[in-house]
Amino acid sequence: MNEPTPPTPPKTPKTGKPANLEPSAPKAAAARRARRSAAGLNLAAAVLGWALPGLGHLALGHTARGLVLAATIGSLWLGGLLIGGISVIDRRDHPAWFIGQMMVAPAWVVDRYHDHLRQTWNRRVGTEAHIDRGYVPAHGKPEEQGTLYTALAGLLNLLAIIDVLYRKPVGVAEPDESEVFA
Repeated sequence: MNEPTPPTPPKTPKTGKPANLEPSAPKAAAARRARRSAAGLNLAAAVLGWALPGLGHLALGHTARGLVLAATIGSLWLGGLLIGGISVIDRRDHPAWFIGQMMVAPAWVVDRYHDHLRQTWNRRVGTEAHIDRGYVPAHGKPEEQGTLYTALAGLLNLLAIIDVLYRKPVGVAEPDESEVFA
């Protein structure tokens, strides 16, 4: 008599391999966590990228990307300062815009300098002076354009910071499939 053959395990539609050879969901999740922890978040590179746009990518070895980011974000930010002056970066007068502007770390330095000028002028002239700045600030369209340029530069730098957080350094290889599914 013919003996019945054991049933073949069902094949998965994704790989065509028998289902019992596929990694289980907990194993796959653990492998993803291990990959993430091995690569890690590049927090130091993200801080460098916040300090100066493109510096985080340069630190990870992505030279071309870092130089392009430094040139584009830096020129947009400096262009905003040249158009509107340092009065466009002001956390007291423009708090909503400063949220975007602060994504480029030198904005904090410019804001502190702006406050220093304001306080120096108030001490010299007195607190009841009609003009509270020791320089001629921009008004109208130049101020609006400068504020917009510096805020856009900050928001673009935020995208670059997020990119550098998850980008692998040059020379780091992907884990082998046998390591991931073992």
